[in-house]
Amino acid sequence: MAPGDDGKVYDAPMIGVTVGLSRSGTSGGLIYFEVAETDPFNANSSKNSLVITAGGGMLDTLATDSIIIARCAAKKIMREQQNSYLDRANLHLNIVSTDGSSKAGPSGGLAEGIAFVSMATKKKPIANLAMTGHLTLNGAVLPIGSIKQRVIAAKEAKMTNLMVPIGNKKEFDELKLDEVTRNGMHVQFVATFADAIRYCFSVIIM
Repeated sequence: MAPGDDGKVYDAPMIGVTVGLSRSGTSGGLIYFEVAETDPFNANSSKNSLVITAGGGMLDTLATDSIIIARCAAKKIMREQQNSYLDRANLHLNIVSTDGSSKAGPSGGLAEGIAFVSMATKKKPIANLAMTGHLTLNGAVLPIGSIKQRVIAAKEAKMTNLMVPIGNKKEFDELKLDEVTRNGMHVQFVATFADAIRYCFSVIIM
């Protein structure tokens, strides 16, 4: 499916799909993370393989490391909720850049982690949500660079919800975006993976 005029690949939330924000040169763009099962889920299986694909040369060591860390962080927090899905599912994560040139990297970690949690819980993220953030193994959400380009990309795609690391709040505030510039966009600042999950799925995570 080709992106529409607003750059979106999908118009409605889907299980296992999240929207990240990338930077390419001096501009930003949307980058989708899609997670799907490669085999029917078997609750008795001890296998949990992961296939990673991406187009346009987006997949490098930084991108692969970010995905591996995101899956581990998602496994950890799901185990704490007595959910063993990610320990038993064979999954495929595909990366789709709407401009065909942006690369995935550490800033995609939060979106990748949320995509895995979406699959594990079978819950869709809230509608029109884009996010960015560097996710650590133990669930901290660290600040990223080029926040201005990413915010503009979300606005141009008519995203109404934006999730950003709390560490970027000062830089975000310095942009001095008024309501017209934000285009009605709600911005949620998060410090932890658990914070992000609560916001994305409106659920309680201990």
